[in-house]
Amino acid sequence: MRTELGEMRVIDAHAHFFSYPFFMQFVEALRQGLPRDDPYRGVAERLGWELPTPDHTALGRRWIQEMDKHGLDRMVLIASLPGDEDSILAAVRTFPRRIIGYFMLDPTRADAAERTKKALADGLRGVCLFPAMHHFHVWEERCYPVYEAAQEARAIVFTHFGILKIGVRDKLGLPSRFDMRFSNPIDLHRVAKDFPKTTFVMPHFGCGFLREALIVGDQCPNVCVDTSSSNAWVNTMPTAWTPPAPTPG
Repeated sequence: MRTELGEMRVIDAHAHFFSYPFFMQFVEALRQGLPRDDPYRGVAERLGWELPTPDHTALGRRWIQEMDKHGLDRMVLIASLPGDEDSILAAVRTFPRRIIGYFMLDPTRADAAERTKKALADGLRGVCLFPAMHHFHVWEERCYPVYEAAQEARAIVFTHFGILKIGVRDKLGLPSRFDMRFSNPIDLHRVAKDFPKTTFVMPHFGCGFLREALIVGDQCPNVCVDTSSSNAWVNTMPTAWTPPAPTPG
């Protein structure tokens, strides 16, 4: 992004915060196979990763170090566990000029609209929906109060369509009960038309549904895609295709 003064600012629009509560869910899932004295350490050893502590501010600082290392001015960080808004809020409040906070939401929950209103009022900027994970179509009426809250707050609605894999679960040998019936970007068409003042973002070029993502984007100027991830979904394309290199501007 270029500022009014002509300076280049680099903003990473998609990364996951992966907080202490996010990894604790795997402790609960694997408890019988983990060391009794420190099951959390057992998860870290299985993954071979540096895992965060309960200090969310420290995790935010760790992200700032990585941003500085790679020349990033700001970054969107997503709290990737429904109900984990407080973790990313702690980081945003400590580093408001560097971290833009989004949160994952399960819109099938009865309190989804209220959670959305509170999180956005508290300072988060985007609502992240995963239809295949939580088994809903984005056009369902029960989701509309979430979109209304997002539009009122001028927040982003980030919606993952297409192939969905959670690498952490795969590495730990845990099943992921996702349902691809909910993963078609075409589902977003009516919603984007009904909320024209809201920006909807599909990650990973639609993650295997490139044609459908382009169709919706052609019809709805408020629908965007991001180009994050390894883009391994290109292996599902019927013909060879290489994502174009980004152009600065």
